[in-house]
Amino acid sequence: MFMPKKLIHLSILTCLLALLTLSTGCGSSSSSSSSISYTSRSISMSLSSASTSSLSTSSLQTQALSDYSWVLQNKGSLRVYFGDFASDGSTSGTIETASNSGYNNFSGAILDADLNVVAPIVFSTSGGIQTTGADLNGDISNLTLTLNTSTHTATATGSIDTDLSSDSTSYTRVDSSSIPVSYGNAGKGSAARTSSPGSSSLLDSDHDGLINIFDTDNDGNGKVDNADATAGAENTGFSSTIASAILFDNLKIDYTNSANYTVTNDTVLTVEFTPYDASKISSIIIYRRNSHYNDCTTTINATGFTALETYPAIGTTWTSTGYKLYKMTNLSGSTVWTVFLTPNNNSFTAGDKMLAKVTLTSGGVEYYWLNLNFKYQTIVADTTTWNHGGAGSQSNPYLILDTGGRVFSWTAPKDETGADLTGVVYSLELFYYNSAGTQVGSRQTVAVGTDIYTSSIPEATIDLFNSSSAKYIQCDLTASYPYGDNSANKIYFKRSSW
Repeated sequence: MFMPKKLIHLSILTCLLALLTLSTGCGSSSSSSSSISYTSRSISMSLSSASTSSLSTSSLQTQALSDYSWVLQNKGSLRVYFGDFASDGSTSGTIETASNSGYNNFSGAILDADLNVVAPIVFSTSGGIQTTGADLNGDISNLTLTLNTSTHTATATGSIDTDLSSDSTSYTRVDSSSIPVSYGNAGKGSAARTSSPGSSSLLDSDHDGLINIFDTDNDGNGKVDNADATAGAENTGFSSTIASAILFDNLKIDYTNSANYTVTNDTVLTVEFTPYDASKISSIIIYRRNSHYNDCTTTINATGFTALETYPAIGTTWTSTGYKLYKMTNLSGSTVWTVFLTPNNNSFTAGDKMLAKVTLTSGGVEYYWLNLNFKYQTIVADTTTWNHGGAGSQSNPYLILDTGGRVFSWTAPKDETGADLTGVVYSLELFYYNSAGTQVGSRQTVAVGTDIYTSSIPEATIDLFNSSSAKYIQCDLTASYPYGDNSANKIYFKRSSW
């Protein structure tokens, strides 16, 4: 199964002997690959710096070696193992292999204290090609990872022998300075794009230096992975506990506020887990997170969601809840664990990660990585011509002719880089209201299509609930991905005679 997206089932939490900050316990979980016979392999590694320059990334100041962590993913099982480095750069733990094809193959990365990917782990370099995959056939000791802060690579030396051999099918494309093409752009920069991605079975499908669980554009086609409708399910890997897990943002604005909204205050970040069997889940929290999420406060439940436990008041700091997710039923009646958040900053960005901890009623623990693929920096911009009066607000709707349909036009929303989002599905969602502001009839949707910027509402659709005393219509110009995120510009209009 192609695992292209943003989070992955962590079936085993590596128990670190050297670091109590992480090794508070070992968690494991069953999976669809549980019939495979695994062999435990002990590993011992150390991290060192190739230069005296600061090991800082993004907005972080100089970091100690103990601020860094490592991640290794098994190509066959898709299990993810992670741990921290001690103050002297040492770390040790256990990972698992199997004799099945790909089940002894690993790729990995070094993360900083903010969960940013600092560097891929490079197992060999030849002719300018950095090999980022390795076959592990035994216990590994005294493996040194040298972090080069100029080229943003962590080169493995030491125990590269019959027990650990590099796999040349996994490699990283680099720029003219030998820096991975994904560095600093979360895998969505122009340099990270490619017209010839590698095999979908690779952990880094587009060879940009980011394993797919941390890559915003796994195949390097220039479109974020949110365009995949099955992303929420694929992202859980072989989990038999969680069916879907997603992190995304929404930005929905009334037309009259379209010139003065802010991402800081109007974006709604959503984290949502859908289990196969809700009775097996005791709680879900965000165990670690990028610091950009520390400012979050809770906001109102999404329409159609019903809380099954006490949900905090609007404006509650997320940190005061222990970064908790809440049990609810969603629009389809499924039980989910979710939270809706106001970011309270415009610093959060693509590539910002969360690590979720799922505690089972059995007492077991599972971990899942989540990655924000992009953020809406702007909403869908209305370019429709309005000639007959009104202001587009609920109290003063735009006026249209008493007969005929209505043509709408718009431009694409932009992401955090200022680029138009592509692969977006557009629709016109209509809500009908009477003079008292009460909704009448049912929502109607005019499907538009992908990357299409004009459409019309038929006369019959506009007049559908006129007999039910509809006095104005709310039209949401909606841009969405199947993954869950959407942006909407809410415009109000009515016929002149209403």
